Amino acid sequence: MTTHQADRLFALATSHGEPVASAANQPILLDDPLTAWLVERGGLDVFLVEHRDGQPASSFKHLIRATEGMLVFGVGDSAGPLGAIAKGLQNS
Repeated sequence: MTTHQADRLFALATSHGEPVASAANQPILLDDPLTAWLVERGGLDVFLVEHRDGQPASSFKHLIRATEGMLVFGVGDSAGPLGAIAKGLQNS
């Protein structure tokens, strides 16, 4: 991605979205397939977890580390009992 493209993506995200702080103790549930998160600063570790009755029912399985400038997308009900959770790295 060029610097110009990255600048346009950041401008789009900031004009249509709102900042969300994340940390290991402030996870983001990635359950909305119509929502995307742009990592503006720091990074996010994305984990896969099984849910039962709305609660995590398995250990977290690491999927990816999203770093500055990357997009993270929500997943919908088609995943069945599996869900995705993002936990921010320091200063995210």
